[in-house]
Order: sequence, then structure tokens, then C-alpha cells
Amino acid sequence: MFHHCLFQSSMKRVCDNGMKQYIRSRPGASIESVRRAKEIEIATIGDHALFQDTNDLKDAKAKLLTGISSYRPPGDASAAGFDLTGDTEEIMKSAIVKKIWDKKKKKMVSVGVESKKNMIKSESGKWIPASFKSGRYQKWMERTKAAAEDDDNEEDDGNEEATPAK
Repeated sequence: MFHHCLFQSSMKRVCDNGMKQYIRSRPGASIESVRRAKEIEIATIGDHALFQDTNDLKDAKAKLLTGISSYRPPGDASAAGFDLTGDTEEIMKSAIVKKIWDKKKKKMVSVGVESKKNMIKSESGKWIPASFKSGRYQKWMERTKAAAEDDDNEEDDGNEEATPAK
């Protein structure tokens, strides 16, 4: 314990001496910096968050909580309605998704057109949402195919001129 106090006091002395040396040897502020410092109105800056009184924060928090607890939304709950038209037995039955046991996946899967409606099969064989399909590959294939055909036509034209006529 004594060693710790001795260490702290020696470190404080080293820091104080270092600060004194810095103050003696630091370069002076530029004229531009002095001018900007004089233009700053210190009264309008306010206190730093570390130096603010914690009571101000507590008061602000209490004010916020009272505002939230006293809030009343506009409108009456008694004016709300609930419409049951269109809820027939047929519609409700069609909305139920039928599930069966898939032996391959070893889990329950939904059956019907709805299950695969917005899905596509990827190159790896997995079903992914159709939104992932962008068609970039097909567009690239069309472009390269057209470019390759143009190259083939140019080569054919060049060969006809180069071959001697019989």
C-alpha cells in the first residue's frame, strides 16, 4: 500500500514537471488563431456535458415521463368498427395452407401452387425467392452470343477474300 502511494506521488511530480516544461517550450499561437479565439462568444457556447449539473438531467427526465404519462391520443375507442363481411367459410378454408410430411426434407412442408408461386430453383437446386432472379446472366449470354456471331461473320468474310479462286 505504501509503495502504491509513493508511486502515485512520484508520477504526479513527473506529470507536473512535464506540464511546466511544455508551457515554457510550446510555440505561441498564430495571429489567425488568436483572432478566431477572440471572435468566439463564450457565453453562447454553454457548459460541457461533463460539467452540467445532474439535477438538470433528472428534471428533464421527470418532465418527459410526466408528458408521456399524461398523453391522450385523439379519437374515441367507441367509434372503432369491426367488419366481418367477406369472412365466409370457403374463403377461410382456402386461406389454410395444407402441410404434408416431406420424407426427403424430413419436415412438414406446405403443398400447392401457393408454396412455389414466388420461388425459383437456383443452380444449386435450392428454392429461393423470385426477387433474387435478375436476368443478368441471360442478358450477358445474349450480348456475348451476338458478339460471337459478329466475330464469326467477320472471320468468314476475311477468309473468302484470302482464299484464291479456282
